[in-house]
Amino acid sequence: MARLEITSPSGKVRETPLPDAAGLTVGRHASSDVRINADGVHQMHCRFLPDGDGYRVSAGPEGGLRVNGSVVTEKRLAEGDTMIVGPAKVTFRADRPPETMAESDELTLVAASSDALPVWADPARAKAAAADRQRRDARPVSPAPESNEKAAKPAAKRKSRRATTARGEADDNVVNAEAQTAIFEEVDEDDDPFDDGGDDPNPFAVEEENDADAADDDGLGALAALAADETGETPVAADGDEIPEPAAPVADPDSGEQPVLLPPGGRFAPLTKLAGPPARPGEQSIFKSPLVIGLTSVSAALTLAAFAFALLTAREQAQRLYDSATELRATGKYSAALETYDEFLREHPADALVPAVRRERGMTTIERAVDGSGGKWAEGVAAIETFVRENRDRDDFAESHPELASLSRRAALGAAKQAANGGPRELLATVEEAQTLHRRYADPEAASTTDQSREIAAALRTAEAAVVKRETFGDARATVNAALERNDFAAAHRAREDLIARYRDLANDRDVRRLKAQTLAAERDAVVTIPPADAPPPPPAPPAVLAPAIVSRASTGERSDGRVELVRAGSSLFAVDVVTAEPRWRAAVGGGGAAAFPPVDADAAGASVLICDAVRPALLSVRLENGAVDWRLPLPAPATGPPRSAGGLVLVGCADGSLLAVDPASGAIDGGLKFPQAVLSPPVEIGGRDDANAGRLLLAARRDVVYTLAGNPPAVEAVSYTGHGAGALAAPLQTIGRYVLICDNDRADSALLRAWAVDPEDGEATEVGRARVPGRIDVPPELRADVLFVSSSPERMTAYAVTDEVDKSVFSRLAAAQLPDPRPVPTYLAAGPDGALWAAGSALRKLELTGDGLQVTPAVLAVGRHVAPPQTNADRLFTTRLTPAGTATIFAAAEADAMVGLSRTVLAPALLAVTGGARPAALSATGVLTPLGDGFPSGGNDGANGDGGTIFLTNGRVLPDLDGEGRELLLARRLPDGGAAVGVGGENPRGWQIDPDGRVGRPIDLPVAPQLAPLPLGPGLLIAAAPRLELATGRGGPTVSAYTAPISGGEAPAWTALVGLSETKAAVTDAAGAIRLIQFNEGASPSLSQTAAISPEWFADLPPAVAGDALIVAGSDGRLHRLNGATLGETAAVDLPARAAFGPTAIGDRVLVALENGTVAGFAAADLTAATVTPLPEPAAGPPGTVGADAAAIVTAGGVAVRFDPMSGEATGRVDTGQPLVGAPFLVGDQPAAAAADGAVVRLDFAPIGAEVADRSEP
Repeated sequence: MARLEITSPSGKVRETPLPDAAGLTVGRHASSDVRINADGVHQMHCRFLPDGDGYRVSAGPEGGLRVNGSVVTEKRLAEGDTMIVGPAKVTFRADRPPETMAESDELTLVAASSDALPVWADPARAKAAAADRQRRDARPVSPAPESNEKAAKPAAKRKSRRATTARGEADDNVVNAEAQTAIFEEVDEDDDPFDDGGDDPNPFAVEEENDADAADDDGLGALAALAADETGETPVAADGDEIPEPAAPVADPDSGEQPVLLPPGGRFAPLTKLAGPPARPGEQSIFKSPLVIGLTSVSAALTLAAFAFALLTAREQAQRLYDSATELRATGKYSAALETYDEFLREHPADALVPAVRRERGMTTIERAVDGSGGKWAEGVAAIETFVRENRDRDDFAESHPELASLSRRAALGAAKQAANGGPRELLATVEEAQTLHRRYADPEAASTTDQSREIAAALRTAEAAVVKRETFGDARATVNAALERNDFAAAHRAREDLIARYRDLANDRDVRRLKAQTLAAERDAVVTIPPADAPPPPPAPPAVLAPAIVSRASTGERSDGRVELVRAGSSLFAVDVVTAEPRWRAAVGGGGAAAFPPVDADAAGASVLICDAVRPALLSVRLENGAVDWRLPLPAPATGPPRSAGGLVLVGCADGSLLAVDPASGAIDGGLKFPQAVLSPPVEIGGRDDANAGRLLLAARRDVVYTLAGNPPAVEAVSYTGHGAGALAAPLQTIGRYVLICDNDRADSALLRAWAVDPEDGEATEVGRARVPGRIDVPPELRADVLFVSSSPERMTAYAVTDEVDKSVFSRLAAAQLPDPRPVPTYLAAGPDGALWAAGSALRKLELTGDGLQVTPAVLAVGRHVAPPQTNADRLFTTRLTPAGTATIFAAAEADAMVGLSRTVLAPALLAVTGGARPAALSATGVLTPLGDGFPSGGNDGANGDGGTIFLTNGRVLPDLDGEGRELLLARRLPDGGAAVGVGGENPRGWQIDPDGRVGRPIDLPVAPQLAPLPLGPGLLIAAAPRLELATGRGGPTVSAYTAPISGGEAPAWTALVGLSETKAAVTDAAGAIRLIQFNEGASPSLSQTAAISPEWFADLPPAVAGDALIVAGSDGRLHRLNGATLGETAAVDLPARAAFGPTAIGDRVLVALENGTVAGFAAADLTAATVTPLPEPAAGPPGTVGADAAAIVTAGGVAVRFDPMSGEATGRVDTGQPLVGAPFLVGDQPAAAAADGAVVRLDFAPIGAEVADRSEP
């Protein structure tokens, strides 16, 4: 059985067995299994525990344990391992059974009493005693007195008294004359120093005799000393032998005490008789009388006993206070312990325990502060620092290091825990201070020190993170509250989301959920009701329009059956015959912009369609029969999506947050809601007719939330958080059975399909399923039965099986396909029967969903960028795409299953120029020159071609040597004589000149692709391609040396404008701000040369105008400059009221400039004087143009044209065409006209301006 050998300071060894199952504790506390009540022993110093087939020892909570010379916190024990427990040495033995201990397991170590300590004998006195003995042997000796019976009595058992180590040390140092001369018998074997002495807690108490025999023994020693001094004779031992000379000193090998001297035989014999010469009667001195000596000795002994009793009483009282304080401290009653320590210091200021009391009081102050039950950590750290200041100069201060390190660790960990659990940031500084103290006083060589340092560092990191987390939450809450005060709900949601993004575990935190609910409630409260409004006035009658178009088809023998398909092209809505591909009517509905979505049915009857104008925000109802606009309702902001019919009303959402409920018959507003942010039209109907959510709508906000609507007109029932970002929902909401599908582009490279269910009780929307799709979703997915086809960029298709059954996954991926040579364009879908799917992105392709996946068929049609979903009509599929250069819309028909093209209609080609001769022609950006014939019909809106205003011109011709597909961007300019010059780049650059009557010259091969429209100069076309200017003369023409502009470092600046001053002279500007005059030089070696150049401080960033022999330039300095046409010297300049929007125009003797502030400024061309100002209803959409003798006109993007007198600036006429206009007005024959945004030519029938408008035209 394993055992412990416990060795006391005196060398006495006792053994105790280690139990097989339970542990064994060693410490100072009364509850310890082995109690060692001495300084340096903790309340629970260490514990021995079974460990498999052996044992291990672990240190108590107050510090480490020294094992084999090293301080450890825990160790598995091996044979002979030695532990130091205060003054005791504990050795682990595992080889033989231990001796049985005393009845009590409590072990008390005691110091040997002075009776047992051998002392030095005086050598001189021993020598004199030997000499006296020799003399006695030489004469008769008187009978020796009787031996003292008391000296022969066995020594009585001694009792230990409580005392501290400090007092024991003080008592051990007391050496008096009696102790030096008395010779004591060795301690009896029965007087066991391991005897616990009852409940004596002090193992080092000095033993004192309590019986009369002990006192007599002490007195006999004193008499022996006196006898030796008076007689000079040597004391003898009880057997009559002389006391031998002292032996050599012997050191205690275990305790390390100073050496002591032992007489031969290893023990001393007690003095039993006094020897000396007999004295005759009368010769004895009274002071030498045994009676007097005895009485004196007894008196002295009584006095000493009284003094000793008083001293013992005081010491016992002090000891009781000390023990009481120690016990209170051990049980955690620190305040009571401190009061007891203070009482000790007041009542026993000179006691030997005072240093120990002061030390323990300091430790108790620290312990009270750092106690685990809500400690005051900062006070504890301060108490440690105070203790250090007061004790660091003590010799034994190093003994306090382990305890200081332990307390510093407790303070650090406690402060860190409190900081982590909601404490203030100041606790982190306390942790750092305690950490510093721990580093200072922990044993650097101990393995436990490293572990404890890491523990503190980890606790500090955890606390810092917790404090930062709480502070971040506090900042987020403050941000949310501030945002709610200003109704900035996006900022409130963003602050909460940023918090959750940083701390994911807060997503379900109660306080964070409360912030969410608070924000949603505030956003719901911010929704206001829009009152009803009257129907808008009837729109004006549309003007006469000439609309160029190109129609081509595979078969010409088919006849129309009256069916039409609607296509949006440019700023207009067209109806195209399904069979013949001929355009039937055109309705000017305005620019699509971000809301370029297809029309939707206005009602169940399908007699009208609804479409939105994004340029002049409005909702329009267009009659399917002839394209007539029944009503036009101005919107407060552009629509964010197509309208939706619901509950007999039309709902349309706007960018300003308005949701309007409109009467589809009249356009009157029946009511609506104004949300605190933009809403994404259209709302989606949630439930079917028999569903609990029937009649409910879900409307997406621009970001973060969706609104549940109910009623007619609708009202907000609930606001639900979705967390989608601004601009993330490109596709409108749509339904999947009972669920609502949200396509959330939450990442740059992928998107989420998110299914939401609406609670029929409160209208709250909850996400019930999601699936991630590669790429961005820009168009609505196509649902066919229970298969959802999803298109994502770049041209990738994914098929999902979907269900709205509860407890089933909403999305199950079936297959995916990547189209070959994908382009980053939206890809629109149309689903057909039997798993057929058509995808229109960069071309039209057909896919089939089979058991082997989503297969792409090889056929490819309609190459180009598609801008609308394919439409099916019977067995035909119709697509809408732009030409490669983006200048026209192509509406094409194909046989759906066979993927064979049937027809193509080119609509809304951009208008580049209209020639000004007797037989004008319109040149479109596709390179088609369309004769305008006799111009507009004489009767105005005569109902030609069905819409009462539009004549479609399908007889245009493509310029020679051009394919007419719009693959390349054409550059054209209208010439002063009414003709036009055209150039195109690409692999084969070419140019053309068109005369005023629309006749086209032979193509001219250009040496380079032009940067600007060609300019006729000399015998050819001047081509600008930086840094060169070249003259292209065509076949048979002379070769003209080019002009190369000087380059000063870097690349040559691009040419920005080119105008002709005469038949042989031109002016050119570049991006560096230079203006140059270029001359064509005839002769044997024709060439181009520079005749003048300037680089003014301002830039000519708009094309200049030519007025006579001068160049008129609108500078970047906000001034209008007149430059000499020969030298480029400035002859005049004038400040403009606002920045120029377009380059100046010379009309007669006047120079006109359209300004960004919505006015036209006029000046005399000769000196820029005589300024006039013509106000416009809105900013101009192009420069002024000539529309007759002494008449100029200008147009706006909103479709208003204003005629005015260029001399006076007075407005003389106005017309609202109801459609966007661009460029400068012109004449078709003698009729004023302008170009529509969709490439049509619009007649301007000016009506006189009333007095109000006339007053506005005043300068």
